[in-house]
Amino acid sequence: MGECVVNGKTHPLGSPMALLALLSELGLESRWALIELNGEPVDRAAYNATTVRDGDRVEIATPMAGG
Repeated sequence: MGECVVNGKTHPLGSPMALLALLSELGLESRWALIELNGEPVDRAAYNATTVRDGDRVEIATPMAGG
């Protein structure tokens, strides 16, 4: 069993998984998320084809409503 780091916090990772699956596991809507994997931006169209592995660093930004 491994782990990745999501927005600075350790997250358990049972096995490598698609970035889209990780978003779902975190309860986040993929159409609103902007993601960097190990410091590199990931194109939204590649979320399902991009794999998160043990030791990876994921930064997820989502818009916030307010004024």
